[in-house]
Parts: sequence; C-alpha cells; structure tokens
Amino acid sequence: MVGAHLEQLPDVAFLLVFFQAPAALAMFLLGLVAGRLRLLDDPGRHERALRRLLLVGGTLGVAGGLVYAHAGATRPGSAYHVLALGIDVLTAPLLAGAWGRPCCSPCAAGGSGAWPAPSHRRGARP
Repeated sequence: MVGAHLEQLPDVAFLLVFFQAPAALAMFLLGLVAGRLRLLDDPGRHERALRRLLLVGGTLGVAGGLVYAHAGATRPGSAYHVLALGIDVLTAPLLAGAWGRPCCSPCAAGGSGAWPAPSHRRGARP
C-alpha cells in the first residue's frame, strides 16, 4: 500500500504544484483584494450580484464537477478525462463563489434579519 502511494507521489506533486497551488493563490489574492476594497462590508448592497453568482456559479460549477465525475467513472486516463479535469478546474471557482450568497445572507447573522457589523465597527483592530 505504501509502495503504491510512493509510486504515485510524482504525479500527485505535479498536480499540486501546477494545478492546486496556482488556483489557491488566485483565490487568496481575490479575497485579499475584496477585503481591501471592503466589498462585503455591506453585503446587502451587492444582493443582486450575489444572487446571480449563486444561480450562475452554482449551476456551472456543479455541471463542471459532474463532467469530471462522469469522465473519471467512464474513461479514466483518457483524453476526455484530461479535458474534464480542465473543465472542472475552470468551473470550480464559480461553485466556490456561489457559496458567497448563502454565507453572506441575513440568516448567517443568526436569523435576526440584520447583517453582521463589519469587524472595524465591532471594535476589532484592522
């Protein structure tokens, strides 16, 4: 078992370095920019865009994941599987972004119907 994992280690390392690491860095940088611009200080101001992201991003993200799952189940190791991986990598950020709407909804504030105050208004240090 350990030997099989050690044999796959170069392939896994390649995927981590060339696929997962750049995607994680890109999402981190987008979050950093959004934080500096204080885009979600008042999420109610962006309600329409968040709803659109939930609908479009969720739909495309799930579709990309289904294509990748289908390719992995029916033709692993084929060109179709590689293409499906590319589709999944491109649509996964849309699916992750779709979680922005439910996570920023008034229900996230304990169901009170009020948005949580930004951290700088609650006395937290910037």
